[in-house]
Amino acid sequence: MSDMRAVATLLGRLGALAVIIMGLGAGSSFAQTPDIPINAFFGRWAGSGVSQTGESIAFQYTHRDLNVNVNPVGNGFSVTWTTVQRQTGDPTKPQESRKLTTLTFVAIGRPNVWRATGSLDPMGINGYSWAKLRGQTLTINTFAVQPGGSYEILTYDRTLSGLGMQLEFSRLVDGDVKRTVRGQLTKFTD
Repeated sequence: MSDMRAVATLLGRLGALAVIIMGLGAGSSFAQTPDIPINAFFGRWAGSGVSQTGESIAFQYTHRDLNVNVNPVGNGFSVTWTTVQRQTGDPTKPQESRKLTTLTFVAIGRPNVWRATGSLDPMGINGYSWAKLRGQTLTINTFAVQPGGSYEILTYDRTLSGLGMQLEFSRLVDGDVKRTVRGQLTKFTD
């Protein structure tokens, strides 16, 4: 019985030590990168990425061409992204399909959080979309309820770094990851 008390005491002290260390870290300069302004994302970006899915054996990994345009609009911004996908047909010579999406985001009175115009209903065709800016990352989420009642969440994390823009995309259906994409884009001047 005394061994169990000793273990419980040790675990309690380790837990308290962890809380102290986390508290010290929260006040340090390493805790969080300050939010960059949204205009750092403005411009034309192009690159490529790799998509991964478990839904298709023949197309588990595919290459994608990525283009993103971010522009100021009123008190918000618009994002247009084009993706050239290669995930159908003959795996040795896949068919290309182009997908174009444009969303316009408006300020909602919360710092670094925007709502997409025209996306007020998750049961609607376009679902409900919002954007947030944290540190160096602009995240766009879309939540939609499918006709059969399943839900889908699309998340686009676009992070600026010295190398350009890194993209991490995920598609979840009823909580299961169905597809991920990782890519790298470079900013182009006009």
